[in-house]
Amino acid sequence: MQDSILKNPFVFATLICVVCSAALSLCASELRPIQEKNRKIYDHRNILLAVGIPSDPTAEFSDEKVESVFESQMEKISIDSDGNAVEIDPAAPESGDETGHSEIYLFKNEAGAVEAYVLPLTGQGLWGPISGYLALEPDCNTIKGVTFSTKMETPGLGAEIANPPFEDQVPGKRIRDDDGTLVSIDVVKGEAAKLVPDHIDHAVDGVSGATITSDGVEDMLLKWLETYQPYFDTVQQTGKEAA
Repeated sequence: MQDSILKNPFVFATLICVVCSAALSLCASELRPIQEKNRKIYDHRNILLAVGIPSDPTAEFSDEKVESVFESQMEKISIDSDGNAVEIDPAAPESGDETGHSEIYLFKNEAGAVEAYVLPLTGQGLWGPISGYLALEPDCNTIKGVTFSTKMETPGLGAEIANPPFEDQVPGKRIRDDDGTLVSIDVVKGEAAKLVPDHIDHAVDGVSGATITSDGVEDMLLKWLETYQPYFDTVQQTGKEAA
């Protein structure tokens, strides 16, 4: 009887599917903590890279060192739409939640003074989501550094936003004009120095052949800088972090 059941191709295929599904579910469950740990370290590493740690991105920087520096020098706070600090919801995602709260990281020196503000960024490229971290100097205007991430943009084209030739243009740019108005950063199709020489403090060269991805980066920067503007206005008015 048992042999006749196993000889039935439909029954046999069903049993194989059930066994494989159970095995995959078990593996996924066992690997989830490791995946979450690796994701956290990946995010923390990119946050530190945005503030210039390590100064040589190619230098060896172990996961243990990443977590040690992050824990000792980074503080995460949550802000509301008015720029006020609020209690962090542990279940909220890194870049905000349905309440309208957003998270920001304060990078502090050994004396406890803020040396950079790091904003999580999320946006849309040509083929899928793009993300990153933008670090601002204590003046809340000058960009200290940036890291971008993309998994779905075209290699050699849109994916170039996550490589040094594009990222290295951003440090030193300013997000406000001379009267303090937020202007963000323009990603110019072509050579920004020639096309917008009077606006060069607020512009970078786009990626050749990747106009939609470049536009996605520009839109992402503007969206999140506008989101965090009330907080930075508060910081500038009070002369200290609004935590």
